[in-house]
Amino acid sequence: MNHSNVIQYYDTGEYSCEIYKTADAKTMRECWLGFHTFDVEMAIADLKELYEQKCNERKHFR
Repeated sequence: MNHSNVIQYYDTGEYSCEIYKTADAKTMRECWLGFHTFDVEMAIADLKELYEQKCNERKHFR
């Protein structure tokens, strides 16, 4: 990646742009304050968990 504002997280090997694609604007708007009080690893884990929950909800309603 050549984006100067993209961060690679060494603990997961993922790039920030990949991680933040998992959250839509509504999710980020609702959670941004709480996420900014977490350390990076916890915020990423919670963001991924929210994404998985939404995916499972969508599968459930099909």
